[in-house]
Amino acid sequence: LRVEPTDKPEQLLTIQEAAEFLRLSVPTLYSKVSKGELPVMKRSKRLYFSSTELLEYIKDGRKKVKR
Repeated sequence: LRVEPTDKPEQLLTIQEAAEFLRLSVPTLYSKVSKGELPVMKRSKRLYFSSTELLEYIKDGRKKVKR
């Protein structure tokens, strides 16, 4: 009997963690947030990023390959 692995729970990342995740600088992230380019959640004065939504953001930038 094999048990299928369940999806990892969604992780919330701080701006520093999101910058590492996307391999971008923190100022670049702030710039993208202010332009509305990145999915972000705001609570009081802190920004939080969903690892799942950031992956979707990266995948959306994928170029379509003709076959």
